Amino acid sequence: MVAWLRVGAIAGLLALLGACAQLPSDAKVKAFGDATSKVSSIYKDSVAMNAEMAQRLGDETGANKFINGDEIGVQAAKASAPGRATDSTFNFPPRNYATISGEALKSHGQLIAAVGNYGKALGEAADKGTITELEAAATTLGAAVGVALTPIAGSAAIPIISPAAKWMGRGLGLAVTSAYAVEIQQVMNETHPVLLAAAVELKNTLRIIKRNNDEKLDDLKTDMNKTLQSIRIDPKVPRNVLNAEYRASAAEYRALSAKHDALTGYSQILDALVKAHKALLEGGPDSDKALTAFLDLTKQLGDLASAAKQKV
Repeated sequence: MVAWLRVGAIAGLLALLGACAQLPSDAKVKAFGDATSKVSSIYKDSVAMNAEMAQRLGDETGANKFINGDEIGVQAAKASAPGRATDSTFNFPPRNYATISGEALKSHGQLIAAVGNYGKALGEAADKGTITELEAAATTLGAAVGVALTPIAGSAAIPIISPAAKWMGRGLGLAVTSAYAVEIQQVMNETHPVLLAAAVELKNTLRIIKRNNDEKLDDLKTDMNKTLQSIRIDPKVPRNVLNAEYRASAAEYRALSAKHDALTGYSQILDALVKAHKALLEGGPDSDKALTAFLDLTKQLGDLASAAKQKV
């Protein structure tokens, strides 16, 4: 009986090892995980930008009303944007422009964070063998998407990694890297459909946010121009002040525009993320190509985010 169990265990182990034969090196899994975490962090900032833009627009509109006074403000508003309200009574503190509901964005922000945490945990699992954290991050991602990663039996959830995989990988004396490779692959395999669903959901969300931010950035540019025009036509304002105001406005607008540009390629990057994850699972001749494409896009996104910070 013992011999039969040993043969069965070895046969099961060989099957698991055969399944993970195409698993890439730890370095590739870590590179993917780190890049995924980076993308998540940048997109979290882009989502937060919607509220920032609403506040900035409120400030600029209030400043215009304060500087121009009632009659001048009404005429300027009519000339620059015929369809917008022409009340020029200023408010202090200024009123923010309408923005996407924070409550509506909350779950999407949590989803972006969950994708990033999964990437971070995947990178750490490949680097340090922290499998428990990877399981937890994958489960959280599933909950954020609204998909159960594992079936529920009674009051306890069945773990993503089967006990057999752990026992055969670690208990039969495999090298540590090989043992954890089996478990990492199992988590990745279970998580891939969830990651795909997350990417679809995030593309829908980011499309709406980008369109809303597009409108706000255009409105802000219009209002900033109005403010500069109001200062410029005042003969009491010296040239050095005009110069300083213009340069400050230009720097602020460039910083906001650069941050907004980070959302431009969101669909392509999310598609590349899912494709690279699948390629890491399946191996094959195109796996390196898919990973490299994702890493390149992530670098470009990081460069845009860095440019925005430098311009602030």
